[in-house]
Amino acid sequence: MAAENDHLTWFIVQHIAENVQCQNCQSHFSPDAIDIISRREHAWFARAICDVCGTESLIMVVLEEPTDQFEDEPEVEVEVLFDDPPEPRRREPASPGPITQREIDELREFLATYHGNLTEFFDDVDF
Repeated sequence: MAAENDHLTWFIVQHIAENVQCQNCQSHFSPDAIDIISRREHAWFARAICDVCGTESLIMVVLEEPTDQFEDEPEVEVEVLFDDPPEPRRREPASPGPITQREIDELREFLATYHGNLTEFFDDVDF
């Protein structure tokens, strides 16, 4: 029975890798990125993570009654139940680094000729 399940697991993983594409980028899943997470009679559930874009998919595989000896591969129906593309990565703003002497001199020149109040000053400054 364990050998039967091992063969069936291998067959399902290979079938997904060869026949199912990521819903986000249309790449095929690699067998190493596919995990069987549950089995209910003839329904198997797999989690697959796309190596290209990182989308995580929940895939259901339904088998017709497989033969005991695997003389013929079972008929398979596959459906992607859910896919979850990763959040876009936000770039951290570049660190401006320490204030340079040039920036201090430019601010000093600006303030020497500035005639307004503090609120107006901050309205004029681009951050």
